[in-house]
Amino acid sequence: LSYKISGNQYSLDDQKKIYRVRGNVVMTSKEQNLIIYGQASDAYRLQNIAKVYNNAYLAKITDEGDTLFLSADTLVSIDSTDPKKKRVLAYHNVKIFKKDLQGIADSLEYRLADSLLVFYKKPVLWTNDNQMSADSVSMQIENNTIRRIFLKTNAFVVSEDTTIHDFNQIKGRTMIAEIKNRKIDRVQVNGNAENLYFALDEKTKAMMGMNKMISSSILIKFKEGKLFTFHAYVKPEAKFIPPHELTPEDKKLKGFNWQLDKRPKKEDVVKN
Repeated sequence: LSYKISGNQYSLDDQKKIYRVRGNVVMTSKEQNLIIYGQASDAYRLQNIAKVYNNAYLAKITDEGDTLFLSADTLVSIDSTDPKKKRVLAYHNVKIFKKDLQGIADSLEYRLADSLLVFYKKPVLWTNDNQMSADSVSMQIENNTIRRIFLKTNAFVVSEDTTIHDFNQIKGRTMIAEIKNRKIDRVQVNGNAENLYFALDEKTKAMMGMNKMISSSILIKFKEGKLFTFHAYVKPEAKFIPPHELTPEDKKLKGFNWQLDKRPKKEDVVKN
């Protein structure tokens, strides 16, 4: 394996090529800027597989000098002479924490060759005031920095407007969120795009009403991580509802689910 492994106790079976390490396990890959921690590790040299469990988490240092932490019940490293087959798997109770990004899922796959993180089963990501969810979420890392987030099937972005305590919402079949300077820069929504956006008075910050738009695709631009402008394509339907006509049902798109209570903190992910 391309990792260096250390710990308190070692059990080595050279015949079967199975190596077990217990207590303060640390697996380091300088090549990937990756360190995996846990209290138990089983390495199967013939299969090029290593498992880390019992308070397992990993730390990946980004080029921005920040660190992405990820925890799960079990972390599995799969090594190979074929770079396309190298990957890290995390399964059950996956949580990620970075200063500007947090997330949860049941399981996750990190494909080292193309630096792609794929989240499975009820994935949710948070960045600043934005919550992103879909049936499948994947994250593209370039130069050790998150560049794009792909949301496939039932894609939904919720952005809390803390001034009026209401939620701007975007939904569609698929979305691609572009990240710039650690913040969402733009979101392209494709297929059954819907956008619900509260308009505020620039001076008083009072709510002037709510815009609702339906289109086949919508491009949404953000400024400092907050929704700024949007452009609809192909026969958009738009309506503006003034405050006195708004009902609670108007304020939520179908499938709305604000899950802030599940947003991980650093201490939820980094196990001591």
